[in-house]
Amino acid sequence: MLKQAQHFDESQLPKIAQLPEAFQHYRQELGEQVYGAMGIAREDTASRERAVLRNYEFFDAPMVGIVCMHRELGDADALSVGIYLQTLMLSLTARGLGTCAQVSLAAYPEIIRSELNIPPELSILCGIAVGYTDPDFPPNHLHINRDPVEKNISFLDDLELAHRSDWNTLVRA
Repeated sequence: MLKQAQHFDESQLPKIAQLPEAFQHYRQELGEQVYGAMGIAREDTASRERAVLRNYEFFDAPMVGIVCMHRELGDADALSVGIYLQTLMLSLTARGLGTCAQVSLAAYPEIIRSELNIPPELSILCGIAVGYTDPDFPPNHLHINRDPVEKNISFLDDLELAHRSDWNTLVRA
């Protein structure tokens, strides 16, 4: 996989969907935090490329998992897979192991499929590197910025719910 990533041909773009423009700033901000912690400047493309290629070495983790989902399943099922993945990662963390979800691995599904004999009806969503966290690696000490919960969730009290006509319809359904 590392060899494939090292010899990336611009005409063969990785098979990872690009974020919509309204969300791209999140990835950019995350990159600034991670590369900044590693002391890599935005204009240092060689160092940034070396850092990205560590994904394909699984960050030297001794164990890697590949997270898949049947192609016929939909968005609600993808949510279930995400919940499962989070629970797995939290369980491993509680047992003293470090984890890293790796969406970049999905860029090369043909390689993963052939190496691990994954059937074509399964979509490869991501990988997960599992091992002991390197305490000397600066990004392992980051606390990634998140939007406040209130930006993404609306909390309604009982009085507000009682006055919403759509709530009464939903309750009766």
